[in-house]
Amino acid sequence: MKKGVGKNLITSKQYNRGLILQLIATDEATSRIELATTTKLTKMTITNIISEYIENGIVEQCEEKITEGCGRNPIRLRISDKAPNVIGLYITRDKIEAVLCSLSLEILNRKVISFQTLKKEEVRQYSYRVIDMILEETDSKVLGIGVAVMGPVDINKGIILNPPHFFGIENVNITQFLEERYGLPIVVDHDQNSAAQAEVLFGAGKNVQDFIFLGITQGIGSGFVSDGKVFHNKMGMASELGHISIDRNGKRCVCGNRGCLEMYACVNVMEEKLCRVTGEKHTFQEFCKMRKRRDVDKVMREMVDDIAVAVVSGINILHPQLVILGNECMDWDDQYVYLLEEKVNKEKFIQNYGRVPIRKAYFGKDSQLLGAAANVLFQIFRGKLLLF
Repeated sequence: MKKGVGKNLITSKQYNRGLILQLIATDEATSRIELATTTKLTKMTITNIISEYIENGIVEQCEEKITEGCGRNPIRLRISDKAPNVIGLYITRDKIEAVLCSLSLEILNRKVISFQTLKKEEVRQYSYRVIDMILEETDSKVLGIGVAVMGPVDINKGIILNPPHFFGIENVNITQFLEERYGLPIVVDHDQNSAAQAEVLFGAGKNVQDFIFLGITQGIGSGFVSDGKVFHNKMGMASELGHISIDRNGKRCVCGNRGCLEMYACVNVMEEKLCRVTGEKHTFQEFCKMRKRRDVDKVMREMVDDIAVAVVSGINILHPQLVILGNECMDWDDQYVYLLEEKVNKEKFIQNYGRVPIRKAYFGKDSQLLGAAANVLFQIFRGKLLLF
């Protein structure tokens, strides 16, 4: 994560508050001296903000345990157990899940409703139900609700547009119906953008300025981080690496294009391939455990080959420092992660610029869910949502 520099101006008080809170919450700086060094703010500014946080129950002091030496133990700062929390809501094609998180993205509670079919009105009903269950079981103040949804989604207006394979549901105004019921700030983003947000603040991308997050499930989505921030265009649309064509004469995709990566490497397609080749019916996760079988390994390597084509295109355009894999890629054996890394680094355009590592998501299959909560935390850390 790019280290922020504070602003020694009265009008920048909220920005400085948010920056200091982020550094404490993410363990980037946990003492007054570290905060002053990192932010370049005056010691007086640091002292005043920390005093406000302690007075309002946001931050607390604790002594760091020293095993050797003598003298007074240094005073460290951490998020208080009494601090407000945030809620994340994750809407997918088979479940709607809510999570209550601390300001350090620690999971405090979670609720989920799974389904095989879904009506448009049930998106609202199920969202209310899981959030209500969370609120009924907490006494803490909730600062906002972050939402992660599959694309396409209008991030600016908070509207699920027309996701493929989503039971024909379209034009769902998530922001509107959540604001009407809860009266809290609502922050909506694409599910893979959200995952990237969690990873850049707290996870595998914490100290990385530029990376691609690639999530492979029933669809294939992506999130880009540039200069330490999740990329958003002015129209409020997220990137769609899954709709890069890897074969211009290939299969017709639901988006209207031909040969999109999704048509060759999403989980549903892979399950069909594996079932056809092996003559057995299993889930993708179960097939991943059968990697030592020659027929399974052959199909998995084909999956890696297809994904590599799209990832190389993304690398050639963005020149990231890292690629993070999420969703069902968490079930991959590490050999396929290494194989993908080898292929993309061999085929990317700029060979002498440095190796691009590929890693699994730090938060695993929870990256999108925690990313929903991280969407709110990012607004808090930028001083755009008030803590008190």
